[in-house]
Amino acid sequence: MRNVKVHSATPNYVQEELQDELAALEGHVPLALQTSAAHGTGCFQTCIGAGAWALTLDEFSAARRQFAASLDCMSVHLRAIGHPGETIAFTLEGKPLETAGIDHSRTPRPDSWLMAMAMAFCFRRQDVIDILTAYPVDKLEPVSELERDPFWVPLCGAVQLYLLGDRGWRDAAGEAERLGQEAKIASPRLVASRTAVLPILRAVDAMDQAAFDDAVVAGLNAHKALEGRGRDKNSGVALFAGLVTGFTALGVERGLELGVTSGYMPEWLVRNEIP
Repeated sequence: MRNVKVHSATPNYVQEELQDELAALEGHVPLALQTSAAHGTGCFQTCIGAGAWALTLDEFSAARRQFAASLDCMSVHLRAIGHPGETIAFTLEGKPLETAGIDHSRTPRPDSWLMAMAMAFCFRRQDVIDILTAYPVDKLEPVSELERDPFWVPLCGAVQLYLLGDRGWRDAAGEAERLGQEAKIASPRLVASRTAVLPILRAVDAMDQAAFDDAVVAGLNAHKALEGRGRDKNSGVALFAGLVTGFTALGVERGLELGVTSGYMPEWLVRNEIP
């Protein structure tokens, strides 16, 4: 079993903050979603951040709860787009709620779309995978307010095409990697950490165990190279390689073995187990 060690960090998250985040999940998050489905992506990001912070306290049940709820948030956002004025029924942690449909002016960002897909792989949420796969990725909101690096669309598109069984996903993946090298906004480290899901996907497609292990290790190291430095290295999201965890989960679900361990990648999440 190969191991990728996490970077040196001193997270300062405390139990009081954990409880505040759980209270928000029961109060603020459902209120925000009922007020406007456009808050779905913001609530998704909040839940992902809260789950990552919970991991730093080894509060795995709380982390699982936040990560699972994040998918409900993203799901209702995407389902509501294009249905302004209509009533959209949804569930949050199994609780039935309603919100109003929205127009196309507020869409998720591609980095959130990609993370949501990774989390859906972890939880084997085929309903969310189907919703994400059906949404046209060229309509996703730019990551930067200035412009969008062009690698994002083929990156998300490659994942989408793979799930649709379209062999064109390989060309889209190659295009994403090529355009990533020309990115003007995203740093090379950020591009590497995002496009790292593509070698994992290639290994899953080929059912190649050795290539799968190599790609997972490379993805974790790309995350470490991005997040293991600077003032944010102590944050929860810096210590959680969500994308790699999710795409590794896809490989394990498809029949490959988990041959890599890391503090960045909770094994229980890869295997969709109750911690």
